[in-house]
Amino acid sequence: MRVIIKNTYDDLSFWCALYIKQKINKHMDLYGYGKCNVNKFVLGLPTGSTPLGVYENLINFYNNGELSFKNVITFNMDEYVGISSNHSQSYRTFMNENFFKYIDIPSENINLLNGNAKNLIEECKNYEKKILEVGGIDLFLCGVGRDGHIAFNEPGSSLNSVTRIKTLSEETIIDNARFFEKITDVPKQALTVGIKTIMDSKEIIMLASGTHKANALKHCIEGAISNQYTCTAIQNHPKAMIICDENSISDLRYKTVLYYKNLQKNIDLVGLPLINYIQQFIDDDDKILITSPHPDDDVIGLGGTMQLFPNKDNVCGIVYMTNGLGGLNDNYNDNDNDNDNDNDNDNDNYKKYINSMIRIKEGMSSIVSLGYKHDQVIDANLPFYGDTYRNVTRCDINMMQDIIDDKKPQHIFVCIDEDPHKTHIKCMNILKKLKYPDYVKKIWLYKSAWEKWNKDEFNCTIHFPKDILNKKITAINLHISQQDLYVNNDKITSFNDITSQYELSHMCPEYYYENFMIVPVSDFVL
Repeated sequence: MRVIIKNTYDDLSFWCALYIKQKINKHMDLYGYGKCNVNKFVLGLPTGSTPLGVYENLINFYNNGELSFKNVITFNMDEYVGISSNHSQSYRTFMNENFFKYIDIPSENINLLNGNAKNLIEECKNYEKKILEVGGIDLFLCGVGRDGHIAFNEPGSSLNSVTRIKTLSEETIIDNARFFEKITDVPKQALTVGIKTIMDSKEIIMLASGTHKANALKHCIEGAISNQYTCTAIQNHPKAMIICDENSISDLRYKTVLYYKNLQKNIDLVGLPLINYIQQFIDDDDKILITSPHPDDDVIGLGGTMQLFPNKDNVCGIVYMTNGLGGLNDNYNDNDNDNDNDNDNDNDNYKKYINSMIRIKEGMSSIVSLGYKHDQVIDANLPFYGDTYRNVTRCDINMMQDIIDDKKPQHIFVCIDEDPHKTHIKCMNILKKLKYPDYVKKIWLYKSAWEKWNKDEFNCTIHFPKDILNKKITAINLHISQQDLYVNNDKITSFNDITSQYELSHMCPEYYYENFMIVPVSDFVL
């Protein structure tokens, strides 16, 4: 049994939703879409306040195009007996209002118990039969009551029980009375899946949040298996996981908490390879082209994400659009302003050549440190950068068009922040003027050292752990010529500043992040 301890309810909700998203998408990648049951992912779902945050995040994933429920079949845990399906407090209404109506799940894929069935015993038998017909439940999500019950399997329930009619305890009725006008309105019976029904699932996730769940969680994790705390049954499941917050672990022994937190340090995001998250956007066979105004903007803006690409060999080019020869620190520049020598022009040209070679070599060393090859770097050296006034011409556009036509990428990364000399903006405008064939799927907009994203500007966040961040910082620091950069005697930035600016993710604590705006080509071109 795994125990994942997150800081807050919001954190556990996001983590759980991300895990479910990855499970569904991985299933679809493996089996594809089709009419037979093997193509469908079967999900068991609870009601109550605890899973609401998970449902909200799953809805957001769907709205962002990261997840579809077209091939998901759901089975809910329970339903009250004696109230209509359209009653405001029925669990059918709860699921519709909080989840189903916001996603693309077909109505025929939704399975809920009917508490007003003419024959309640047959309704329960048929529910079990339906679960078997679809091949069983792949993942059952559940909450836990303060007395340790799962679904309506209250203290004393058989651990070998299946879907059945259950008379509710006084404590459960009191707990649920907050949803009704008065306690006498709370139904006295419910239909519920049994402990065996849940245990027969291929995987179980149990959620716990708040101090009022602390005692139940203590019994579930540290106590013996007992029908007095039916949640303890999951100890016997080969793939059970508890996701909880700091408030809910207050009754656990210190050594227990320490044990699970130490284990968690060695687990990648949501227990799956981090690469799976970027794979929601980029397929294994997709070609990627990274455009970088200067030879360092790429690693500053997306040095973490570059380590998570499904296949680094499919990065068909890291394009340094300019060589950045004007931006070397004092250790690399000869500041002699004597213009009397007849060979000054030759000397200047030689210096420019040397400076450009320094920058390109630093760029190559930087991307090699991230696991790439020298020959993946494209030194475009666009002519506008060597012009006194840096005027963009048709020649610049044609050179970049040739690269696009040659490499045929499905995804293109474009820097959009504004540096003091406007080089980044000019590079972006060149890219906006290109003609993109239909094989280009998405444009990924990123920011380098000069600007941060404003709230709601981006639509994609890629998370990564500390070791990925450290490799990114190493890659940045390999641009030695950029250390302690000065322009007009005013310090505009330093790599120390850049490498200290990375923040821990709010949604995935202990993970860092990079933000992007992913747009279709039609929204990018002029």
